[in-house]
Amino acid sequence: AYARKLRGIGASAVPDSGPELALIFEMGHAQLSTVLCSVEASSSGVGASGSNGGTTNLTSPIVVRKLVSYQNIQLGSSAFDHELFHHFSEECGAPSPSSKRALRLLAGCEKLRKLLSQVHDACVTVENAKEDGDATLKMNRTELKERGRDLLSAIAAQVRVTIAEGRADAIDIRRIELTGGGSRMQVVQDALTEIFPSLSFGAKLDDSTLAVGAALLESERLATATASTTTTPINDDGDGD
Repeated sequence: AYARKLRGIGASAVPDSGPELALIFEMGHAQLSTVLCSVEASSSGVGASGSNGGTTNLTSPIVVRKLVSYQNIQLGSSAFDHELFHHFSEECGAPSPSSKRALRLLAGCEKLRKLLSQVHDACVTVENAKEDGDATLKMNRTELKERGRDLLSAIAAQVRVTIAEGRADAIDIRRIELTGGGSRMQVVQDALTEIFPSLSFGAKLDDSTLAVGAALLESERLATATASTTTTPINDDGDGD
């Protein structure tokens, strides 16, 4: 699936000379996946009739080989929400984890974290988060980075291990593609910048790219099925049998 996503980027991103190493960094709500891939130009492609009457190359001219992949179900963006929850919990009277107040507080922490992906300082009001009324949650990116220091260290460690398992160094990585809502967090991008100070991050692996990848996969499946199908000729001897 990751290979198909990356192949859907398009011809403009294809390396011209030899294979390159690319890192896919996907941080969703509940998990972090890091995939090291080898990307190079393909020597051939399969054409199909396009909607404009011309020919569209359905198999993007990229050969992608997955070298190493890691997944951690404890390093999603929700882990930062829980860190903020513990930070503000005492201020809100330490609500029981299963209470409605706790759920409202956790939702407020998620909203605060998302705001800090856009602005440096953020403030969120959570209704009835305290026993005697509303709670105002305030934080800036510097404080979020401090609160999530252990999480950011674990994220960086997973990236480094992924690269090391591929027998490469950070300096060997030529492209990085970010996907997933958690990858929009500035503190996460800052942690990646410390590992790859000279690279800019791509964000081309959106839903449309996934759709292109699915089309590529189906195109390959149909091509394989067609190639493996044999046709038995009909023996027509003219006697009607």
